[in-house]
Amino acid sequence: MDTKKNTQSGFQFFDDQGETISPNNISIPELCLSCKKYFNEDVIEKMTCTMTRYDQKSEAVFLCFGYTPSSLSVDKASVLRGLCEKAGVVYPEDTADSEDTDAVRF
Repeated sequence: MDTKKNTQSGFQFFDDQGETISPNNISIPELCLSCKKYFNEDVIEKMTCTMTRYDQKSEAVFLCFGYTPSSLSVDKASVLRGLCEKAGVVYPEDTADSEDTDAVRF
């Protein structure tokens, strides 16, 4: 995905074929709605989040290791570990001492 500055509407997003991507047409996963970064007004953060959502638009399970819970009562590792389990991948911290060469690393 490519981005270019558009002074009237912020940033424009383009897919690998050069087609314009409308950020308003990218679904918002439930994980994003509980993430502090989703509500951040930082332009770079918004771009990163939009590109992450777009890149995973066809995935059955949305995984974002940039996730930062908006509530201190939410355990980030537990949430991400549960999503990894649903997606059938190994949570990165669980592979730190593993010699499993089939483990997905992020």
